[in-house]
Amino acid sequence: MEVKCYTLLMPMREGQPQLSGFINVNKPVGFTSFDVIRRLRSILRIRKLGHSGVLDKPATGVLPIGVNRATKLFQYFDRMLKVYLTTFLFGFSTDTDDIPEATTLLAEHSQLAVPRKDNGSSPLIEASAIPELKLLTVRILCRGGFYVRSLARDVGELVKAQGCVLSLVREQVGPFRVEDAVGFDEVEQAVSESKFQERVLLPMRVIAEPERTVKLDAASIQRLRQGQQVLLQMSFLPERLRRRGEAVFVLDSRGHLAAVAHTREPVPGERIPLQPARLLR
Repeated sequence: MEVKCYTLLMPMREGQPQLSGFINVNKPVGFTSFDVIRRLRSILRIRKLGHSGVLDKPATGVLPIGVNRATKLFQYFDRMLKVYLTTFLFGFSTDTDDIPEATTLLAEHSQLAVPRKDNGSSPLIEASAIPELKLLTVRILCRGGFYVRSLARDVGELVKAQGCVLSLVREQVGPFRVEDAVGFDEVEQAVSESKFQERVLLPMRVIAEPERTVKLDAASIQRLRQGQQVLLQMSFLPERLRRRGEAVFVLDSRGHLAAVAHTREPVPGERIPLQPARLLR
């Protein structure tokens, strides 16, 4: 998974505390992932924003944006469930297995518009030139490392027709859903009304899966902050997580995400050590 974080040089507003969390952005078509970062920078004036991975320019939908300390958490997005709604086009292919955003299907004229690379008008190719032109819309549930464009190509090869992606909407990334996502106008309005934290910013604990979450006392959290292990009763974790290398989300007494720890090999006394991995508060 490629993680992109950008340190923004524009200062925060005077007196504004450093907020950390996630923004569930509904990326519009025509914007790159960094375009979204750039637009939010101009609205929020926050130093550090990041995204977990590129959502292609022609695609729309969920693009989780990390704010400040939340950018440390993108490595835990790989195991999150992702849902895509996509339409494949068979009988037509591109070098990248998808179609540039300017391409449109003119069904009423049975023509396919293909944009030129120069400044000329888009030429139209008669559908009769591609007699096997077909569309297939599917919803895909997957996790990190899956590429929708590759599936379009592979399915095309299976049915003996070239295939590519015509449209793509990312409907979900873990707890982030497209029906709850916000646009730039909503962010701007929340900021103008001093309601950004209440309406837009999601707490870092939103990514903490309940079965991977433990609440520790202040003394234990302090030990983690000092780089020391904390011993946890194995009964606090489901059996499948009682092994080395599993991520555990640590909440403080107020329910804030204080750290992410990784499990070590169990020790006598039905206990399992937690090694600090990410300190957040």
